[in-house]
Amino acid sequence: MPTPAHGRSPAKFPRRGRTVRAAALLMAAGLLAAGCSGAGGGQVAAGGSVLTVAPNPTGPFARAFNPFLPTSTSATGFADNLIYEPLMMVDYNSDTYKPWLATAYKWSNGGRVLTLTLRTGVKWSDGQPFSASDVAYTYGLLRKYPVLNNGGLPVTSATAPNPATAVIHFSGPAYTDLDNALGLKPVPEHIWGKVTDPATYQDSSPVGTGPYLLSTFSPQTLTFTKNPKYWQANGIRVTTLRYQAFDSPSSEEAAMETGQIDWEDHVFTDFSKLTSRPHISGQNTSNGVTFILPNENRYPLNLLPVREAISEAIDRTALSTAEGSGQHAATSPTGFMSPQTRFIAPAYTSMRYGGAEPAKARATLENAGFTMGGNGVFRTPKGTPLQLTMLLGSGQENLITLAQVMRQELAAAGIGMNIQTETFSAVTTDVRSGNFDLNIYGDNGNFDPYNYYLYLFDPAFYSPPGKLAQGDLSRYQDPAAEKLFKELETLPPSSAQASSVTASLEKVMVDRMPVIPLNTTATQWAFRTDTFTGWPTTADPYAFAEPLDDNVELVMLHLRPR
Repeated sequence: MPTPAHGRSPAKFPRRGRTVRAAALLMAAGLLAAGCSGAGGGQVAAGGSVLTVAPNPTGPFARAFNPFLPTSTSATGFADNLIYEPLMMVDYNSDTYKPWLATAYKWSNGGRVLTLTLRTGVKWSDGQPFSASDVAYTYGLLRKYPVLNNGGLPVTSATAPNPATAVIHFSGPAYTDLDNALGLKPVPEHIWGKVTDPATYQDSSPVGTGPYLLSTFSPQTLTFTKNPKYWQANGIRVTTLRYQAFDSPSSEEAAMETGQIDWEDHVFTDFSKLTSRPHISGQNTSNGVTFILPNENRYPLNLLPVREAISEAIDRTALSTAEGSGQHAATSPTGFMSPQTRFIAPAYTSMRYGGAEPAKARATLENAGFTMGGNGVFRTPKGTPLQLTMLLGSGQENLITLAQVMRQELAAAGIGMNIQTETFSAVTTDVRSGNFDLNIYGDNGNFDPYNYYLYLFDPAFYSPPGKLAQGDLSRYQDPAAEKLFKELETLPPSSAQASSVTASLEKVMVDRMPVIPLNTTATQWAFRTDTFTGWPTTADPYAFAEPLDDNVELVMLHLRPR
């Protein structure tokens, strides 16, 4: 994969609400019966209890736990979070960091050096001691293998002057990369150092510092048992976790209702109906924005008037209602939603989306040289029909419904749109390799402008068709925008200069439309209260309790079987 010009690549799925709602998986027929057989959730096992998790309807699992590879982490329902731990854990309530494998950090040399103080007494699950050498080695992997550098860190070197101190050197100020730097999950040097190619390593028998060990594997079920060498082992009361694969959102919901699973990542439209049932509770948060992702390597989506016409033709409120799941229509073309609206530059504070404007969309296309065809679909200046294809996950019924409504809205503006569905793995590959027209894509949910826009359209991450992209999935190219991102990296986040550069990036978003804001991204999770206690509540929101998030470890430290 080409290395970005300034050595960065964005987070695989950024840490806040990292599920991407733009795709869901379809499991092969017959797996539901296999996946749901046996005892239900909350089963008491010999010497402890079993908690059954449905990470989302991802289809069959793959035995691949490499924490750096998006295809591996998604193929295991992000169960790598049970095995590999971050240096620091995010506290989503205060947007601060909890000391974890690292107990403290310090910047020096103008943000070019990060010194980490590491926790002592931690062991890998095979009994070997964890130390700063492992951290330095892991940072070295990011430098040597850019495809692993999902945190986008411009690492030049990393050393371990003593077992409890790691010193990381960056090529320039890295203040804006702190979240990714502290979110790094170290891997054991004594194992990974023997791996021929870490970029393709499947890590089928992972060794980590986290609370659980992989016990058994099948495409339908992953079983994890308590790691007795975990540094907080006394706090873990759930001795066994079972990750269960499901073939569709409806089958997962049925299993939740009948008590076959205890905790699920919810991707259904009627969340309130599920949580109104006895012994089922949950939370619903809007922590990001969903976008229409246009492939700007493809004609005519590389023409700005086409992207403008798409935005003008749609009714975001109607689409949000069609999708359900508690979504809210995007209001600002900057893409910022509350509480990010505080970042909106004065020039855009009064700019708001209205409803569908098909006449305006048609005028935009006509002014750009498009002509109406006899079938009610415009023809491009090259004479080809303005016929686009929306690529979605085959199990994502709510987005498919949304796309069907969108298709009608675009048709009123003279834009044709087909809907194509594939499995999650196929969608992921096609979008990252540029083999698509349109996709509905969930953002990273970061609450600072730099990281919010970085993954969406920093041209430094541009990859040509056929090459897997880590970011800039719309293939937006603009040297001026890339320069703005590089400048923002060097500035203190609260400075007037940073605000000025952020306003310039907002201008790119509004004027050039590298992506098209659609609605909020709802992250929902449900859990059974009759089998386990200690779940996060409104009164005590100690963790972001989505099963796919790093915070899963915090939840496991609080849960107690009834």
